[in-house]
Amino acid sequence: MLYGFSEYQKAQHGSSAGGKGCALARLFQKDYPVPDGFIIGADSFDNDGLRPELWDETMHRFQAMLASGVSAVAVRSSAFAEDSANTSFAGEFESVLHVQTTIELKDAIKIVFESSTSERVKSYSENLGTDNQHRMAVVVQQMVDADFAGVLFTVEPVTQNWNVLSGNFVKGLGEQLVSGEVTAEAFTIDRRSLQYQGDSALAEVAPILTELALKIEEEFGTPQDIEWAVKDGEVYILQSRPITTLSKPGEIWNSTLDGDYLWSNTNVGEAIGAVMTPYTWSLVRRSFDDFYEPPGQFSMLGNIGGRVYMNLSTLFGLLNRIWLRPKTLLSSAAPAIGLVPDDITLPVPKMTFTSAVKFVAKLIIKLVSASIRQQKHLAWAANESPDFCDEMLERVSGVSSLAHALHLRNEITEFRERDFGMLISVTNEFAAKVERLKGQLTKHLSEDDVETLVSGLGGESILQSMGPMVTIERVARGEITRQEFIRTYGHRGPEEVELSRPRTAEDPAWMDKLIAQAREIDVRELLDKQEAARSAAWGRLADEVSPRRYNRLGKMGEAAATAAQNRELVRSEIIRFVGVARELALKIGELAELGEDVFFLEFEEVEELLKDDDGHKEKILSRKIAFERYRRLPSLPNVISGTIDLETWEHNLNRRTDFYDSHKQLQIPDDDVIRGFPGAAGVVEGTVRVLAHHDEADLLKQGEILVASFTNVGWTPIFPKASAIITDIGAPLSHAAIVARELGIPSVVGTGNATMKLKTGDRVRVDGGAGIVEHL
Repeated sequence: MLYGFSEYQKAQHGSSAGGKGCALARLFQKDYPVPDGFIIGADSFDNDGLRPELWDETMHRFQAMLASGVSAVAVRSSAFAEDSANTSFAGEFESVLHVQTTIELKDAIKIVFESSTSERVKSYSENLGTDNQHRMAVVVQQMVDADFAGVLFTVEPVTQNWNVLSGNFVKGLGEQLVSGEVTAEAFTIDRRSLQYQGDSALAEVAPILTELALKIEEEFGTPQDIEWAVKDGEVYILQSRPITTLSKPGEIWNSTLDGDYLWSNTNVGEAIGAVMTPYTWSLVRRSFDDFYEPPGQFSMLGNIGGRVYMNLSTLFGLLNRIWLRPKTLLSSAAPAIGLVPDDITLPVPKMTFTSAVKFVAKLIIKLVSASIRQQKHLAWAANESPDFCDEMLERVSGVSSLAHALHLRNEITEFRERDFGMLISVTNEFAAKVERLKGQLTKHLSEDDVETLVSGLGGESILQSMGPMVTIERVARGEITRQEFIRTYGHRGPEEVELSRPRTAEDPAWMDKLIAQAREIDVRELLDKQEAARSAAWGRLADEVSPRRYNRLGKMGEAAATAAQNRELVRSEIIRFVGVARELALKIGELAELGEDVFFLEFEEVEELLKDDDGHKEKILSRKIAFERYRRLPSLPNVISGTIDLETWEHNLNRRTDFYDSHKQLQIPDDDVIRGFPGAAGVVEGTVRVLAHHDEADLLKQGEILVASFTNVGWTPIFPKASAIITDIGAPLSHAAIVARELGIPSVVGTGNATMKLKTGDRVRVDGGAGIVEHL
C-alpha cells in the first residue's frame, strides 16, 4: 500500500510503486543521494482517488517528514507506463511542488492522480499506440530548493553517440526544463576522458554528477535519463529512467534464438552459475567445442541470458544417427543432465550418418588418449602444476607489449585444451565408477546406507572441494598461516571459473569472512560423525554378504574414491591455471588502457587491440549494458526446450524456474512439494534461509536450512552451519551433493525452483534420501 523509500522491495511488493517510485527506492537503498520520501502504491487508489482508509497513514508519514526537519515536499506521478524501458511520458503527468500542509498534500495527490486521465495524456498515449488507461502510483519526496537543476543522458539521445553524456540545466527548479517551458544551458561530458564542456556554473560539480550518472547506468544496466538538482554544492538525484529512443540496448545473449534445441544447465550451471563476461564465455565455449568438435553450425554450449547451457539436442542428434534413442538417453543421463519431464519436447536436429560416426570416433580416440596419459598427468598436476603456474605468473608480470601478451596467450591456450580433455576423461570415469558402486550396493543395503557409503569418496584424504573448508578451520585455530592456506587453496573461490572475479588470494576481506565462519563451527565433529555412520553401514553390509563379496565391494569403493580424488585434483589445477589466464587478461587490459573492461571482449577479439582504432570501445559498452541487464534476471529454468523470450518470461508471474517448453504446456504437478535429486540422505525439519549470493554467507545461522540457486567450492565453508541444503541447480554428482554427503548433511539438489518457492523464514521438511522438500 504505502512504502518508504527504504521499505519498498519489488520482489515482495510487486510493481505497485510504478516506474519512478521503483527506481527512486532502489537508488535510495543503494545510498545514492536521493532525497527521502514515500510511495503511495497504485493499489491504494480506486476510481475516485486515494482510498479513504489510507488517508491517515498518508498524513502520518507526511507529518513525520515535517517533524524530521523537511520544510516542504514534492508530489509526483509514478505511472506504470511512465519511465519504462519503452516510454517515458516525461512532463505529461502533473507534479506539485512546495507542498507544506496536510490540506495542500491532499489537493496535490488528487491533482497528480487525476492527471492520468487528462486529455494531454490520452493524446500522448494514442500517438504512441499504447493503452490510455494508466495505473498510477504517487511519490511524496523531500523538496530540494535547487540553485540549479537539469537532466543528464548517459548516451547522447539524438546522435546516439555512446561516447558522450549530454545534458541541460537551468537556474532554480528543474520542472520547467522537463516540461519544456524554458530554454536551458547545454553541456556534454566525454565518457572516455571525463572532460566537461559547458557553462562554468556546472563545472565544479560536473565530476560528481558524471560519477553518479555512470554508476546509475551500471546499476540499471542500460543508458539512463537522469533528473538532478544542486543545492549548496551538493548533487541530488531526483529521478532516473531508461532512455527510450536508443536503437542499441546492448547485445542480445540468447542462444535459444539460434534454433530449436533442448538446453540444460544442471551440471555446467553449478560450475559456472553466475552471468559470464564475454571473455570467460568465449573461453568456456571454445574449450567445449574444441574437445567435442560438433559438426557444422552446431555447438555443444549456449549462452542464455549470460548463463551457460549444454545443447542436448546436438549431442542426442548425433547419437540418434547411430541408433541410440534420445528419450532413453535422457533417462540414463539424468545424474549428469538433471531431471527432465517425460513430456518435454526433445528437438533432434538432422545429422548425417557420416558426421555422427566421425563425432563418436573422434570422441572415443580423445578419451582413450586422455586415459593413456592420465597417470602421467595426475603426477604432474599433484607435484609440478603449482610451481609451473607460479613460473607462468612471473612471465605474465614481465610482459611489456600487447604483441608479447598475445603470444603468451596462445601458449596458455595449448595447456587449456590439454587439461580440459583430461577433466572430461576423469569426470566420466568418476561417474561410471560411482554409479556402478551404487548399483551393486543397492542390492544389499537401504537407500540411506548406500548414500552413507558413497559419502566416503575422499578415501583417507580430504577431497579438494572439501579442502578450503577443512583447511580454513586450521587457520582459524592458528595451526597454519594464511599464506599456507593461500598456497594450497588461494586459487579456489565462489566464482572461480569467471576470469573477471578475484581469486580468494586476492581478496583479504573474503578470507576474513571465511575465518570468522570457521570459528563458529566444528567441521571435524561432522566428519567424525559421518565416518562412524560409514563404519556402521559397512558392518551391516558385512552381515548381508559373503566375505568374498564384501572384499569385492570394498575394492569397488576404493576405485570410486580414487576416481573422485582424480577428478577433484584435475579440476583444482585447471582452476589454478584460470588464475594465470586472469592475470594475463588484466595485463592485456593494462597495456591497452582498458583495465578490467578487457573482460568484455571475447578471447578471439583481443587481437583487435593491436589495431590503432577505437572500434572495440562501443562493443565493450554495449556488452557491459547487456551484462548488467542479464545479471538482474532471476534464476533461469534448468531445462529449456525451444525459444525463450527472457523479458516476457521474467514478467510472467506464473513463470517456472525448473522447466520451460515453448512448444506446449508441460503437465507437471504444481503441488506444494518441491522435487529434486536425492543429494545426501537424512530427514530434517527446520527454518529456511535463502541466499542469493555467496557474499550473504554471514546471514546463515547455525541450524538453518540453506537454500541457494547453486553452490560450488566457494560456498563449502558455510555448509557445516546448515542442517540441510537445497539447490535449484545440481545433480547427484554435483558439488553440493558430494560435500553434503561427506559431512552427513541432508540435501536435495537440482530442484529447479526452490529459490522461487521458498523464502527465508519458511518451515520445511527435507527428505534427502527421497529428494523432496515439503512445507510444514
